[in-house]
Amino acid sequence: MKPGHTKADESHIVPIVLEGSAVQGYTATTPALPGCIAEGDTIEEALSDFRTALVALLGAYRAENKDPPWRPVREPRPDHLSVRVFVGPL
Repeated sequence: MKPGHTKADESHIVPIVLEGSAVQGYTATTPALPGCIAEGDTIEEALSDFRTALVALLGAYRAENKDPPWRPVREPRPDHLSVRVFVGPL
């Protein structure tokens, strides 16, 4: 099973690294999936755009019948940001 993937509901739990400030804007990335990045003027916008980017990236891998290049990461801690997305069977 791929890191962050739960077979029961075909969803992914992905840890998020959020950097930036209210002055410069925010960038959201994940160490679990290279190439998944989003930016926003606010934290909420960066996280929303990250979720959209993650769903699109996973959908692109699915459309090409490829496994996403998941990187191993530690289980997300309760006090760290993470996002759960549903993209259907991969």
